[in-house]
Amino acid sequence: MPKERPHIPPEIWIIIFNNLRPASLPLTAICNDVVACSLVCTEWHAEVLPLIGKELTTLDLTSTPLTDLCRLHSLLLESQKMRLDYASLITTLFLDLTIMIPLRHGWERTHVPSAEDTVVSFLSTACPFSTLRLDFRNLQVPSQFDEPLALFWLRIGPLCAEVAHLELWGTPLWPLYNSRLADLLGSLTNLREVSFEDFQPNPLLPHELVVRTPPHTSPPQQRPPLASIRFRYHGLIDVPYISYLLLFFPRLKSLQLDGTVYPDNHTVDTLVEALLVSCPLLEELTLPSEKHSGTAKYSFDAIASTNARMAQLVVRCAGLRRLDVSGNARLGDRFLEALAGGGGNLESLYLRQCAGIRGGSIREVTWPKLEMFDVAGCEAVDPRFVELVVRSCPVLRDVRVPMGIVGEGSVVATVLDGAGFVKVSVPRKDWCSYFRRTGVRGMWG
Repeated sequence: MPKERPHIPPEIWIIIFNNLRPASLPLTAICNDVVACSLVCTEWHAEVLPLIGKELTTLDLTSTPLTDLCRLHSLLLESQKMRLDYASLITTLFLDLTIMIPLRHGWERTHVPSAEDTVVSFLSTACPFSTLRLDFRNLQVPSQFDEPLALFWLRIGPLCAEVAHLELWGTPLWPLYNSRLADLLGSLTNLREVSFEDFQPNPLLPHELVVRTPPHTSPPQQRPPLASIRFRYHGLIDVPYISYLLLFFPRLKSLQLDGTVYPDNHTVDTLVEALLVSCPLLEELTLPSEKHSGTAKYSFDAIASTNARMAQLVVRCAGLRRLDVSGNARLGDRFLEALAGGGGNLESLYLRQCAGIRGGSIREVTWPKLEMFDVAGCEAVDPRFVELVVRSCPVLRDVRVPMGIVGEGSVVATVLDGAGFVKVSVPRKDWCSYFRRTGVRGMWG
């Protein structure tokens, strides 16, 4: 009778495979070896499946050579033949698109169709996945790659049907590419969130080339249910491009624009108009701050126009919970009056560095849910307005105000102290006074 082989506990196999994998690299040839071993030694499968699942659930391929990607693809196909289907474990996929446009001779990039075919085939095997991050940050190349990347969007569109979260890092602003991207965003029926990180607009590109694709003609209820768009910029906000994208998503709930705009044009007005038309269900809004040149001056008409539009926006978007308009000097009391009477759902309000904010004419605010109030840098703000907010908002927890209005014995300091607020230290560069109240039960407990 043959001697029975000793059974190695699963914990030992996990230790062995963990020791094979370099901790500093997300996916290497050794990681591929781990997957390959589990396919060859099928009796190990149950023991190593938790480890393989950990590796594949969030699959980071941003630093993976094409040869390793090819090998992983073949291993996934082999697992499907063995009815193990490791590809079904993938829910999040990170990919650097320089793998399709590698460096040649050390300095020049060239589009390699066979590499693109490999990427598309891999995505086809890995789908459906819910989160996709595509990285363009190393693609510092001229726009001759506009057409190949635009065709890439067409190829992967059907493979992204289940994508709910899409992240684009360092995406370029090329006309055909963005036209196809807009088509893709408009076709993903499960898309909930789009994040443009390190977005780098091209100031030399005519905007009419970017926004030439016609908007949706389908009824609103049949359009994608996208809930959130976030832009984080290295430079100036490209408002026409963003305004165009908003047409696709009338059910948008969150828009965050972390960047700047020039103060001497109507870019903020243009953006607010687009929001008025396209996004009545907004709950979170961060507007870009103005890039101050030190000489910017606003006409009475420009100030009135911006305040009128913002007043309309806060009335139309009655569900706003978080509003950040920091750094917009044109905003003043007309906007604030509309917000005071219509911000019943507000939980966070950021008015930092809004030089036009005063509030002395406001006699009542209806913000029963407000927890965060920030007027730091608003040197013209009336202390009576701050006092009114503190007294009227029962769940208010955090308050930031200019240092000049909370001196010893001031009305604001007395009111804050009487309401249970305690001063919190902040970095000197913030040039504000920060007060926090504990023991108050807010919207989130």
